[in-house]
Amino acid sequence: MIYLFHLLSYEEYVDERYKEWLRKQGRAEQLADVDIIGALDLLVEQGQWLKCLETAKQHGSQVLHKYVALYATQLIKVKIAHH
Repeated sequence: MIYLFHLLSYEEYVDERYKEWLRKQGRAEQLADVDIIGALDLLVEQGQWLKCLETAKQHGSQVLHKYVALYATQLIKVKIAHH
């Protein structure tokens, strides 16, 4: 039982390190295979809003609505900054 716990803990550790490495490398497409929200957040950080919205659309309306709202907020901030 303890062995199984350590194995699962190690698996989670490796999984998190892999996701972190993908984020640092800017590999949103590969990250999407293991962490869709992390991949969408990375696309936002990279300013790739259209790709983010296209990808979010494939994962349901709840996910899409989150990123549409973030995009709208970003557009408002940009508009305010230019005034």
